[in-house]
Amino acid sequence: MSLFNHGTKYENTRYVKAKDNKRNNRVELKFKDRPNNIVRNHLKQTGYKYDSNSKVWYAPLSKNNIDTTRKLLDDLK
Repeated sequence: MSLFNHGTKYENTRYVKAKDNKRNNRVELKFKDRPNNIVRNHLKQTGYKYDSNSKVWYAPLSKNNIDTTRKLLDDLK
């Protein structure tokens, strides 16, 4: 299962970098700046949690979370 179509581990937009972290079995989102309240609330509602040590939002690697991440990346482009 991969977040990205071409096997790459990273997807960049202007605001966020997404990483398919298979080692930790999770998808990670690293924002350039702190996301606004709307984005943070959406992340929380869709099961993402914030890792303050790594400074990333993450969710377990699953088809549903991959689809959610792709939609979020499209919305942020």
